[in-house]
Amino acid sequence: MKFELLPNEILFDLFNYLNGIDLLHAFYGLNYHFNFLLYKQYRSYRFIFNLISKYNFDIICSQHLPFIVDRIIDLSLSDGENTPGQINLLLSYIPSFSQFTQLRSLSIFHLHSYNILMKIVNECHHLNHHIFNQLST
Repeated sequence: MKFELLPNEILFDLFNYLNGIDLLHAFYGLNYHFNFLLYKQYRSYRFIFNLISKYNFDIICSQHLPFIVDRIIDLSLSDGENTPGQINLLLSYIPSFSQFTQLRSLSIFHLHSYNILMKIVNECHHLNHHIFNQLST
């Protein structure tokens, strides 16, 4: 049996074990069926961007996030030493956190901007869970 012939429910169960970064790298572009599942049917993306390279982050933000922003349930960002400017880069593609309509958890590390902090607080008041770690505004 071919992997892509597995029922969608089984594929979604598998997808739930993967970070959104790994999920898109592994399955996007394989064929129309996987692209359709990822962009139109899968609804539980979790993105942990704390250690991703700027190059890969930019690719995901430019090529994928605009199509799945309303299906992201968990988001972790960092403006740390290894990921400077990450939050501003995300906001250049997705200008408002209110576009993350299904977001339940937001983690922000190494935030250095009071304006971004206030933007997050104002636009994400509906969140069940948010973490701010190592703020230096």
